[in-house]
Amino acid sequence: LHAATRDLAGYLDAGGIGFFVAGPAGRFKFLNRTLARWIGSDDPDSFVSQGVGFSDVFDQGERDGDGVPVRSMRLTRASGDTISVRVTSQVSGLSGTDTRETYALVHDMSKEQRFQDALGVATGRIERFLNDAPLSIALVHRSGSITGVNDRFKILFGDESQDHQGRLFTDLVHEADRHHVQDYLEQVLDDRSKTKRIDLRLG
Repeated sequence: LHAATRDLAGYLDAGGIGFFVAGPAGRFKFLNRTLARWIGSDDPDSFVSQGVGFSDVFDQGERDGDGVPVRSMRLTRASGDTISVRVTSQVSGLSGTDTRETYALVHDMSKEQRFQDALGVATGRIERFLNDAPLSIALVHRSGSITGVNDRFKILFGDESQDHQGRLFTDLVHEADRHHVQDYLEQVLDDRSKTKRIDLRLG
């Protein structure tokens, strides 16, 4: 069993995933090299010999779903800084004994967090750009419904408090021009349109 656990840890090291086994008191009985390095050491056995426990390294975190043994947590490194991780755990009893152990996979989520932060900044810049643009702009879903408009679009229709969310774009067009707009949108979505613009009357 010990050899099989070490083999598994080796495979996970290659994939950059942390792995540990903790006893009933929460102290590490085994952890792979990836997790050890995240904590701050190239020697996984040192954490076992020092009696380091789960609560010494991880906060309690929050469950990602009801009944799912997955938690978003913070891992504290030896340097004192922390990284975002997701811990997937399973408690299992050892065959022929009353001893229960926790087996867990640890995923580093810091790259994803940096991506989400950057995405938030980029989204904010795009929204400011759209609102400052000297054009009326509407974002239209494939279904034809409006998912967002800029301030000039609201002014164009004389109601700055109306965001038009969920309305069909064609409903804002003069009834006589609606079929032209619908055909145009379908061509654009199917990437068949070479037309750069369409003239229409608003309702």
